[in-house]
Amino acid sequence: MFKRSRHVLLLICFLGNSFSLVLAEEDFIYNPDYSVLGINYNPDYSLLNKEVFSSNNIVIPVKAGIFVENNQSSQSDYEIEDLIEEEDASLVSQSSSVEIPDPFSTWSEDSSALDTSKPLPTSLLISRFIFDPAGDDAGKEFIELRNESDSLIDLADYSIQTSTLKKNFESGMTIQPNSSFTILLGDASLTSSNQMLWKSGSLKNSTDTIYLVGSHVKVITTEDPAIIDFITYNSTDFADFSSGKIYQRKLKDGEDCPADLVIISGTYCRGHLSPSFKLTTDTLTEGGVTPPEAVITPTPATPGLLLIYRFLFDAVGADDGKEFIELYNETDSPINLADYSIQISTLKKNFETGMIAQPHTSFTILLGNTSTTNSNQMLWKSGSLSNSTGTIYLINSHTQVSSATDPTVLDYMIYNSTDFSNFGAGKIYQRKLKDTENCPADLANTSLAYCRGPAASSFKLVDF
Repeated sequence: MFKRSRHVLLLICFLGNSFSLVLAEEDFIYNPDYSVLGINYNPDYSLLNKEVFSSNNIVIPVKAGIFVENNQSSQSDYEIEDLIEEEDASLVSQSSSVEIPDPFSTWSEDSSALDTSKPLPTSLLISRFIFDPAGDDAGKEFIELRNESDSLIDLADYSIQTSTLKKNFESGMTIQPNSSFTILLGDASLTSSNQMLWKSGSLKNSTDTIYLVGSHVKVITTEDPAIIDFITYNSTDFADFSSGKIYQRKLKDGEDCPADLVIISGTYCRGHLSPSFKLTTDTLTEGGVTPPEAVITPTPATPGLLLIYRFLFDAVGADDGKEFIELYNETDSPINLADYSIQISTLKKNFETGMIAQPHTSFTILLGNTSTTNSNQMLWKSGSLSNSTGTIYLINSHTQVSSATDPTVLDYMIYNSTDFSNFGAGKIYQRKLKDTENCPADLANTSLAYCRGPAASSFKLVDF
């Protein structure tokens, strides 16, 4: 909607080889799309808190805030300040001069905080959402994402946004292959590791835009290169819309998807407006809304399938930040670690919500003062392994155990620095392969790859 307002307009004039600024009082039409009297916002040149305007075919990068309220018009000199996301805000303050950046130079800041070394996934999309539930909205709104690929996607560096709000995904949050991940808005409760709570989040009941963004930076235009997907909705999109209706992305085949929005490699209609969506009344279920295809749900581990694969308890030099315990998932399915814990004698660390051991993949617990580098790791800052002897337990609960015979023990390992005659600092205990590395016959489980005992006879030494 346009709004008529009495403002002071900052005009940018080109005089010879220099620029000059002219303040003119003008009764003009304010357009939220950033078009005012021929000075047009150019979304292709949006740089962090700087906006680029084009006048007379000259692209001029300036800081935002070129409009001031009429009661400031008596000031003769102004300095343009940083962007404040507030319509008609008074952003100009008195100064002795106005500094204009070189219009042909490159800004030194990273324009979108987008890591170009990590291409954004084209297989990740906003699959469905509800913005106007029946009755009170609180705790009923949700946004569901869908991973159409055969690979796990780490969400840690991403965010979900509306026109005014933003929520960053947390470390360890992932979306499984061909599966859904649901953001619950308001006063709701999580029921699975495939969900995130956005307690302060809310969707407007009339119209708004939802953004899935490949960074933690707030976007201000649908042209931002960090955007993975977005949908602009309006309660007037469908004649039969009513409270309680869910927007669900159409399948590209069989659901009247516009021909230009059919991507051959994907399952869904890929547009950003209502023609790509249909209305449904499905309800939210545990782990997200069930999509048309089968969802791969992480399954509980059973003894023998998830194991302690290797560990380092005596690093070269100071141990802090170098010790680790590595688990391995021998199955063809992801294993949800959220209800499990790792224990060292009397110490215990619970795995966090969203942590998954992927099929035929390792998951590493880093001990001490260090940092994680990917979603297949967990930091245990207070954890430490004795340099002489100890027992490591992998537990199917958050309860402290006192014996290896406890039924919640999935795997355990008793180690001693005297186990191997050639042991020395920097040596790693690594579980033997059952078929080629001299595994005792009674510990060679024919269906699995590794020697399965809890003592040194199931392990070998390798260098760090």
